[in-house]
Amino acid sequence: MKIIAPVIMALLIAGCSTEPVSNIINVEIAPDQLKLEKRPIKISKFESELKYIVTARLKKGVRRNDLTVNLVVDNKTQRGDIIDLETAMRKLNVRKIRYSSVDSDKQVLLNLE
Repeated sequence: MKIIAPVIMALLIAGCSTEPVSNIINVEIAPDQLKLEKRPIKISKFESELKYIVTARLKKGVRRNDLTVNLVVDNKTQRGDIIDLETAMRKLNVRKIRYSSVDSDKQVLLNLE
């Protein structure tokens, strides 16, 4: 009995210390940069980096239908670059996208939901 109590306490502490896994993936794109989860990456590497993040979230228990991409786009970004990102997301079956636009001249965030 003396051994069971510390084991139960250790399991409770270990279970409580895990932080929740977010189902939101943040993407920011501007004419001169692309950030995925606040890390700058090249646009050619976007699909592979996103695949790594999606796979990690799925392994941690997030359902694919719950994954949401917050896409913040600078208003001077070319539509072709945005389409490339959308195509990569579609290939990975990430369907929920929240669009926001940033006016780089005024630093104003416009939510386009």
